[in-house]
Amino acid sequence: MSPDSRIASPEPVATVLVVDRRPLARLALRRLVEGVPGVRIVGEAHGLVSTLEGIRSTRPEVIVVGPEPCQSTTADVVLRLRSASPRSRIVVVVRQGDAVTGQRALLAGAAVAIPEQAVQGQLAGAVRSAAGLPDDGGPLPRLSRRESEVLRLIALGHTSREIAAALHLSERTIESHRASLHRKLGAKARADLVRHALRRGLLRDV
Repeated sequence: MSPDSRIASPEPVATVLVVDRRPLARLALRRLVEGVPGVRIVGEAHGLVSTLEGIRSTRPEVIVVGPEPCQSTTADVVLRLRSASPRSRIVVVVRQGDAVTGQRALLAGAAVAIPEQAVQGQLAGAVRSAAGLPDDGGPLPRLSRRESEVLRLIALGHTSREIAAALHLSERTIESHRASLHRKLGAKARADLVRHALRRGLLRDV
């Protein structure tokens, strides 16, 4: 990027490395991220070794890890990437119905875990949120303690049933909180809720 284009940019540019061992999967992820305001792809990697090399050469701010990054488990990959590049934020895409892998990846240090079936609607927002790119800059709507708890668990990928069990509430009550969060935060999709959770610091300890 030239100095002139950087000056003209309305916001900071976040660098992104895309990781998956399948060429077509990498291409699909790349196309979803390319063109996102404030985001620039700096490389692709097809396994752990090439990812570590890519980190050293590009120093990405965000690493997008596909469902099949390499032979190791996604959580193991996240641990290695966090060790190699603690300042990089990791966005993980997991197989449909594989909530366990997503939760383990978050515990290992991923910033966001996205189910594969929702990647088209959520990846762009998740990358921007992970990169810390500015949102609308407006004030944060006030949330109750319970709403904040529900928001955090939604952002971590839990279903309403799982959240209800964790908080000892009915599933209907959780759905009511979810609707309230969408209304208060102006959220249209889960990616918007993830962005608000990140902005509020609700995922710092995962």
